[in-house]
Amino acid sequence: ERVSAPTAAVASGTLVTTTPRISGTVKVGNILSARVTGWGPYGVKYTYRWRLNGAPVRGATASRWRLPKSAKGKRVTVTVTGKLTGYFTVSRTSARTSAVAR
Repeated sequence: ERVSAPTAAVASGTLVTTTPRISGTVKVGNILSARVTGWGPYGVKYTYRWRLNGAPVRGATASRWRLPKSAKGKRVTVTVTGKLTGYFTVSRTSARTSAVAR
């Protein structure tokens, strides 16, 4: 039995991604949802970070977020990060919403 020489390290793969979208009415008290479609391969684990005028919101790390009074007049984005073993971690940020109404 012969054993070949070891190969070079296997490079990490690249996840397929799209820009996340925000759905819901941009008004104080309403719930916004981060919509992620077309990411792959299957099994990608997502994390979320909601932002107001570009600044991260403390504790807003789920796929859904209720707009607090402090959001009034600000624009919302969400950054979604995808992780999967054997692939590079990737983050994508949504477009900004209109200003949050009261």
